[in-house]
Amino acid sequence: MEITGVPSKKAVRRAGIALRCGTDDAEMLEIVSKWRSAHAYPLKLVQGVLRKAIASQKVEGSMIAQRIKRLSSITGKLKRFDDMCLDRMQDIGGIRAVVKSIDEVYKIENALQHGRSHHELQLPPHDYIQSPKSDGYRSLHQVFRIKSSKHHEIDGLSVELQIRTQLQHSWATAVETIGMVEKASFKTGEGDERIRQFFRLASALFAIEEKTPLPSYAAGKTREELTLEIRNLEQTTKVLPKLEGLAIGARRIETTDPAFEGFNVLLLDLLRRKVSLTSFKSSQLGVAEELYMALEHRFKDDPLKQAVLISAGTVKDIKKAYPNYFLDTASFTRHLNRLMGKAGGTA
Repeated sequence: MEITGVPSKKAVRRAGIALRCGTDDAEMLEIVSKWRSAHAYPLKLVQGVLRKAIASQKVEGSMIAQRIKRLSSITGKLKRFDDMCLDRMQDIGGIRAVVKSIDEVYKIENALQHGRSHHELQLPPHDYIQSPKSDGYRSLHQVFRIKSSKHHEIDGLSVELQIRTQLQHSWATAVETIGMVEKASFKTGEGDERIRQFFRLASALFAIEEKTPLPSYAAGKTREELTLEIRNLEQTTKVLPKLEGLAIGARRIETTDPAFEGFNVLLLDLLRRKVSLTSFKSSQLGVAEELYMALEHRFKDDPLKQAVLISAGTVKDIKKAYPNYFLDTASFTRHLNRLMGKAGGTA
């Protein structure tokens, strides 16, 4: 993969400051676009390391996908953290591995820690499974710092890897979906507190199922107690009816010929319940990034339009990796109803 036009960290830092202040002139956006594109090759390198680790542990049925961080997410992070600088942001390039069990999560983590790689693995990882976040988020995060003697321009760039179970994945993507529907970033503490509590308790119920530590806010609570609280919140918030029936069907998905080894620019139109996928070959990253940035800039003030640049293979693979962009929470609602049913009563 050819790597050209990587801006200096000094220029990137200035662009980050401009984003934090609300400036979005063409020159600044071009710097951000080139900086994001520079993470494509590091993502490819880390994905190779990840696939070797998965193969070495004979983990079957895993799902791997990668994305370039959205401009709105970058801006939001810069505004939330005063000491955050764009040139030091570690999750511009992100990879996600979804596996079946907790045991597989830690098998992969162990293989990564003890495997041979030229890239620096920052330790210890952020283990939000053993120590869940206060909002209920559970996953294991690893950060790779790229070491490349062949491409000095990307040396030192970071890629964040998230390893999570299918149960954790269903919860996290459902939170993002309700955020889109309610036009509030529940991930960053926005939105109806009752809905946020609903998802906190659902996460605790999922933790019991996976036999992992409960979040601090649910310490000592039983499956029955959590189920009762979830049902009470459901009566007032009607979260599940809001989520059910949202999924965008095949007829509402427009796509070009899939680029299995390339990139896809996805645009979700919440108002029309429609998804458009534009595919690009690996050699067309620059063109894909240009379209991505253009869509983000065009719809920056329209919460009903969501764009993302991803790489996840077929349309089926993309739907599994990013169900929130298809408003699909079927996995979450199915798991939640099943687990509440275990506590007795009607799910």
